[in-house]
Amino acid sequence: MRQKAKKDIVLIIFCLLAGVILFTNLGNIYLWQDEATTAVLAKNTLEFGIPRTFDGTNLITTIYSDPCKYSGWKYAPWFQFYLAALSFYLFGVSTFAARLPFAVFGMGSLILCYLLAQRLFQNRLLSRLSTAFMLFSAPFFLYMRQCRWYGLSVFFTLWILISYLDMIKKKRFSAWGFVLASSLLFHSNYAIFFPVLGAMCFHYLVFHKKDIELKRILGYLSIIAILTVPFFLYSVNMECSGQMTFLRTKGHLEFYVRVLNKYLFPLVFLFLSLAVFSFFKKKVFPVLDKALDRSRLWFFPLVFIFTICFLLLAEERQLRYLIHLLPLSCILMSFLMIGWLKLNIIVAGLVFVVACFTNSFHTGSPFAKKLWIPIVDIAYELTHDYDGPVEGIIKFLNKNARPGDTVKLIMGDCAVMFYTDFKVDNEDFTQESFPEWIIVRNDWVSFKSLSARYRRQIESQYQRIELNYPDIMWENRPDPGYHKFKTVTDWPTKVTVYKKR
Repeated sequence: MRQKAKKDIVLIIFCLLAGVILFTNLGNIYLWQDEATTAVLAKNTLEFGIPRTFDGTNLITTIYSDPCKYSGWKYAPWFQFYLAALSFYLFGVSTFAARLPFAVFGMGSLILCYLLAQRLFQNRLLSRLSTAFMLFSAPFFLYMRQCRWYGLSVFFTLWILISYLDMIKKKRFSAWGFVLASSLLFHSNYAIFFPVLGAMCFHYLVFHKKDIELKRILGYLSIIAILTVPFFLYSVNMECSGQMTFLRTKGHLEFYVRVLNKYLFPLVFLFLSLAVFSFFKKKVFPVLDKALDRSRLWFFPLVFIFTICFLLLAEERQLRYLIHLLPLSCILMSFLMIGWLKLNIIVAGLVFVVACFTNSFHTGSPFAKKLWIPIVDIAYELTHDYDGPVEGIIKFLNKNARPGDTVKLIMGDCAVMFYTDFKVDNEDFTQESFPEWIIVRNDWVSFKSLSARYRRQIESQYQRIELNYPDIMWENRPDPGYHKFKTVTDWPTKVTVYKKR
């Protein structure tokens, strides 16, 4: 099967296209807050051997009680920090180097998506379609180009699923691949590790209970525990979970179903396909013209359900926590596309174009009022410069500030730590202080929100400078609902810097 994958010219072409999509202009947009946090912790890892928050000058502040000033970061697994640190060691500290290893894992995820589809259905066309759906999706472009754990979670989830299938067939070394992939997924994001591993264990108990080798399975799970539990005990933080309430749980569930439908797997496409296939039952079924191991189809609902149920426990709700479901969504959509192909090749071609290159099905209607063709915006971002507030701040400070100066700001503080050598004052703006530079970000702490006394003192002691950069909330974010594919030129406010006279 691996030989066949290597000889598939379509997969090779897709990988070349992925290289263009993932690596072109990768260092153009400056790191936004979460990326910059990862990058600063990676720089500190390179210097101190562990991702601690204090480098001797600047401290990354958090919303949690323990700032991890001299100890290692407790609020996310460390693999991403060591990976970025290795990239800095090899290629130097830069935006491109920060994102490079994660984009590489994104490329690997595309290949593993193809291989998983092959393992599940032994159908090369279906595998190609799965790869195409993933390659041309907006989430693939947005999340795989981030200096964050996103690409790692997709890659290791796919590796776990492939290893699991190989374990069932008792392939050599497959169990050790499962152990390694599970451990690395935990050390990338344990909020994804638990539901994925739980789904696989449940699947095994339900569909392979006659073949259970209890001692062997417990042995492998014990090794995974040895490689993960110590860090879990070190980093466990109940502050992340928040208080469980019915309204919060209901809100989380509605959110995840909504964004799953909007960006990963369009439910309209599923229901429309099933309705049409049922009408033309004799012509469409069986979809693959062969006996299908139905237990494998349970992969999809189990991983989806376990993931969403686990995420209901978390305080935050974000699309990023579902990103490992992207390849599974693409494989399932490809399975449905085979049914359309059996119905009529021309109709199938039209359905594929609409499903793969537009947002029509994702919006709930094939005739969406606001048509979005993501590849057009992706092509624009790959070929144009982008100017955001963080870039404006960094360039201005590097040009005008002096060594030893202190910069007071909140959002963008980690970016200043990463791109400059200045001291950062990122304490609450309610504390009146008067460093060399004060930068106001209106969406976070507006100038008008400061006390009247503090405003008068700043106006009397500082020169107000307005930069020609939009004061949007973030430099940029991968979330499709927010992401700016081009520079915002019509924003009403500009970034404002106050320079001490």
